[in-house]
Amino acid sequence: MSAKTCQSPHPVWQIVILSIAPAIGLGICRFAYALVLPDMRDSLGWSYSLAGFMNTINAAGYLAGALGANAMIRRFGMFSIIRISAACCVLSLAISALTSDVVVFSMVRLLSGVAAAFAFVAGGALATNIAQAQRQHQAFYLSLFYIGPAVGILISGFVSPFLLAWLGPGTWWIVWGALATISGSMALVLPLTRVAEPSAQTSAAKSEVRITPVLVFLFC
Repeated sequence: MSAKTCQSPHPVWQIVILSIAPAIGLGICRFAYALVLPDMRDSLGWSYSLAGFMNTINAAGYLAGALGANAMIRRFGMFSIIRISAACCVLSLAISALTSDVVVFSMVRLLSGVAAAFAFVAGGALATNIAQAQRQHQAFYLSLFYIGPAVGILISGFVSPFLLAWLGPGTWWIVWGALATISGSMALVLPLTRVAEPSAQTSAAKSEVRITPVLVFLFC
């Protein structure tokens, strides 16, 4: 591995790089579905309930991912989880372009929901750690991370409607393929970058967190 690959970039670029994964997971995987859905419904004959189920299962994946992110981070590390999550999101977009099977498509929607949550939780924690070292500009540094999903939404909003209008009905799979290509290009920077993580003593809280009281609010 080259020295350039191992070298940590400037903190600003570190946070911009961290924002790539939620940009893909939330801004593209999740938001683009609403834009591609009308053509998918017309082409595949989906009912409104089936179309809504695809959104629901993605949200269920996000909920599961948000609740399970801490355990995965403790096992694999923050930046490793971000890299894996981005790869899973790109894979889900690619599979979305290759299948019209309801079961397969619902599974990739679930996968992208879980991966998006992992990326957002791990990325947010790591971005916060970086920002805390820049005391005079903490808010600015954190804002760089949180604009990630907005950038993904802009990409989805520019690419999806124009491609569908240009290519015509029944081309939903091409849109998914284009978004997978764009997302894959964005994610390429993640394996080539190293972002320092907080020490185990800092990141591992000794206090025990109980999830049971939270479940009451989730299911009320």
